Amino acid sequence: MQDDGPAVWWVSLMDEPIGYFHESAFAAPFIESFHNEMGGHVLDRRLGGRHTLTPMGSGMYPSDGLQNAACIHAYLAIAYTGADQVDDPVNTIVTHPKCYDVKDDGPDLYRPGINVAFGGPGGYDCDHN
Repeated sequence: MQDDGPAVWWVSLMDEPIGYFHESAFAAPFIESFHNEMGGHVLDRRLGGRHTLTPMGSGMYPSDGLQNAACIHAYLAIAYTGADQVDDPVNTIVTHPKCYDVKDDGPDLYRPGINVAFGGPGGYDCDHN
């Protein structure tokens, strides 16, 4: 959500504000979101960058259900009016499907927004197709 006045974008979790991005964080002011990224990353900076047994999220695949996998519930974007807007994720990227996945689970049943599940157990075989 965006405050009236200075371009301060708040981040909320379960409808509870947890922090914000001040207008100085952006090169130019904007009133709506154009590109939104969500989900997880697992990074290994060791020489060779091989995958490890590091799980993403809870370590469960999205196919294991919203109650088990890491999940973003009731995802909303910001419309040009500054209001919340239901924004169905149209592009998903999974770089290592043997170890991680993502699933657009459709509209939330209890409030506006889309549910997106992601994660997986990781593993040494992530780098092998």
